[in-house]
Amino acid sequence: MKMLKLTGALGIGLSCVVFAFVASAQQTGSEPGYPTKPITLIVAQSAGGSTDMGARVLAAIAEKDLGQPIIVVNRVGGGGQIGWTELARQKPDGYSLAVVNLPALNTVTLNPDRKAAFGLDAFEPIANQILDQGIITVRPDSPYKSLQDLITDAKKNPGKIRVGIVGLHGHAHFGLLSLQEAAGVKLRTVQMEGSPAIAMALMGGHLDVGIDRVGSWATRVRAGDLRGLAVLDRERSKFVPGVPTSAEQGFPDVITASAAGIVGPKGIPDPILRKLEAVFRKAIESPEHVEKIEKTGQRIKPMGRSEYADYMRDWQNRTRRLLELAAKAE
Repeated sequence: MKMLKLTGALGIGLSCVVFAFVASAQQTGSEPGYPTKPITLIVAQSAGGSTDMGARVLAAIAEKDLGQPIIVVNRVGGGGQIGWTELARQKPDGYSLAVVNLPALNTVTLNPDRKAAFGLDAFEPIANQILDQGIITVRPDSPYKSLQDLITDAKKNPGKIRVGIVGLHGHAHFGLLSLQEAAGVKLRTVQMEGSPAIAMALMGGHLDVGIDRVGSWATRVRAGDLRGLAVLDRERSKFVPGVPTSAEQGFPDVITASAAGIVGPKGIPDPILRKLEAVFRKAIESPEHVEKIEKTGQRIKPMGRSEYADYMRDWQNRTRRLLELAAKAE
């Protein structure tokens, strides 16, 4: 009789353990053997652009380790806002991810005119893929041979030097605002439709200066079609190694870049996050990925979850201050 009571108690105990395990799994959304179905990777930029191409290269490599397809879908509009809004509304089960661009994401969340339905904390950082440094360029026959030449002339002619950028409140605009603040100058902002348009306007003499990503102009700089005045970073670019940094020329805080990385909606269970981080880090650092991305002139900058989260928060703080500067300049 005592044996029967012990067995019954043991059975009840085991049932409780099993029930608790199942309840925990249901609550967290985790499942054994993740992933068991395809994963969607939202790209909030146009198909064929640098972000899209980078995402497709990365997805094709990462899915080999995940054992399930990673399906890239483009959700274009609102400077990324449409695609990122869609991600923020997804179930946090690891089957919906997105590529986010910084500082574009920071601007969307901080600019009150955007009326974003999410904040930066709506996302789980997983891994950064690309950090494409900013660069200031001029035409080959420009009188500006250095960043200091540009600044000296800007002080003599406030508001007259024409600087081409793509869009307001993006990485190039923030680079321009940082330079104006650090050097105490006023430049004339000219918005253009894309990097090729800026390059053509520079070479045609319709602009004096251009600011964009190294990846956009490295080929033209190496060919001598444009002259690089400064890479807006503390570290030189391997793609244009002859161009000095802004830090080297006395402006260590004039730094900007366009970054692309992988995030998921907030609340993904930690075991799934760890798996995704490991898989994407391995894919980002793989020789195949490095070779294909560097052919486009973009700089690979792997960051894991913790470092990437810090980088996102740093850009959030910088963007908040730069948006205030932009508002004062308008």
